[in-house]
Order: sequence, then C-alpha cells, then structure tokens
Amino acid sequence: MRAEELDLHSFWVYDSPMVHGDPFVALSLCAKATSRIRLGIGVTSPALR
Repeated sequence: MRAEELDLHSFWVYDSPMVHGDPFVALSLCAKATSRIRLGIGVTSPALR
C-alpha cells in the first residue's frame, strides 16, 4: 500500500453525509488494505446517523 510506503501512521476521515459518502464504508475499505495504519473518524454527527 502506497500510504504504508510513505510511512503514514494514521488516516482520518470526516462525516459529512450531505456531501460525501459514508465514512464507515470508506474506513472499512481502508482497513482491508492495511494492518499498520490507524484509522479513525475526526468528526461525526450522531443526529444524522
């Protein structure tokens, strides 16, 4: 994975349901590609979920 080659330690996405897709789906796909990089959601809105 290119991000691991660049020594990336973490990757964060934000939750903006009106603009972007589901961050949980995106992070699930990322998790399939790495076991080393920490993944997380920076901001989420529980009221919209």
